[in-house]
Amino acid sequence: MRSIVKTIAFVLVLSQVYAGGLRVNITNGTTNSPGKAERVNIIDLASGMNQIASQSDVSGSVDFAEITPELQKQYLIQVFSENISYSRMITPPSDGSGWVEEVTVYAVSSQASGLVVGVPFFAIQAREDQLYIQKRLTIDNRSNPPQTFVGDPGIIQVHVPDDMVQMDFATFKSGTMPLQTKPVKTDAGHFLTNAIKPGLSEIDIAYYLPYPNSDVNISEQVHYDIDHFHVFTSPTSLHLHGDGLVRDPGGDQDGWAMYAADGVKAGTSLEFHISGAGFGQEQTQSSTGRIVVEHRMAQGTKLIMSLVLILSTIVALAYSLRREDEAMKQDSLKQLNDQKLKLLKEYSGLKTNADDKAELNRVLHQLYSVYKTLDRIA
Repeated sequence: MRSIVKTIAFVLVLSQVYAGGLRVNITNGTTNSPGKAERVNIIDLASGMNQIASQSDVSGSVDFAEITPELQKQYLIQVFSENISYSRMITPPSDGSGWVEEVTVYAVSSQASGLVVGVPFFAIQAREDQLYIQKRLTIDNRSNPPQTFVGDPGIIQVHVPDDMVQMDFATFKSGTMPLQTKPVKTDAGHFLTNAIKPGLSEIDIAYYLPYPNSDVNISEQVHYDIDHFHVFTSPTSLHLHGDGLVRDPGGDQDGWAMYAADGVKAGTSLEFHISGAGFGQEQTQSSTGRIVVEHRMAQGTKLIMSLVLILSTIVALAYSLRREDEAMKQDSLKQLNDQKLKLLKEYSGLKTNADDKAELNRVLHQLYSVYKTLDRIA
């Protein structure tokens, strides 16, 4: 009889939780067992990234009875486990019932293993008296069992030239949103402090180098085995020479010459000799956006890639390390706020149309990005 009473009581508790609240289940992806978290936060994305609920010292799962499903609202779950942040965007069910969300955390280790590193592009743009370098590293954490890697000061080592004139930006992306980061200099080189979670991470770094007399030697220290190291130069008239570097026989694309070095080993110092006229001052001023590379397909060593220069004040300001130009900052803030108002108006119009969930999610994701960018640069 007593066991029946306990069962009924347990069912009643569950019915209260799932009648209109949120349950967050935490799984340890390393051990495939219930996970633990120092803190779980719930962020309301539709109200300016406000934290509306929080719970500390969570083991296995946590219930937020106060988070009731509201049609077409979107939240962000933040889970902090071993001081590492894991997040997930969620949308409540439209029928008003309670719901369950899963967040996976991982054991933390300082001994990295199973990392596969790539260099989709190392782009060199020559200007009147400087070279603009933008490079991307991809880190695929294939550890088995899966683990998150952290180090002191970091796991990932990156090359920052001693003769760098100025760092333009450095971002780290694990998931959907790139975040500003900064290489930390040590006696052993430069490291990023970011945790390397299971799955794919992307590192983008851009900086300026001197280009005196339109003729210079530059080097790139490679810290990981790279199957294909992709190099792009602009303008295409630049002369680029380097050991093992082969120009793509497919020709130039979108104003960029394409090269590749295959089978680059960790510890290699790639030496490049660059010469030739760069863009003039007017061309440089009209091409101050980020270099964006779209990697469409890779077939062996053949590159099928397209590069374009874009003007994006919002993106540039959001991720740049430079903050000197107050006028540009204020102009960008105005553009962001105008975009926010436009999206809120669009969102308000969609609230009466619950059938068009795909369009609604698109608007909410854009609002989330605008709020995150405003929060980062305001």
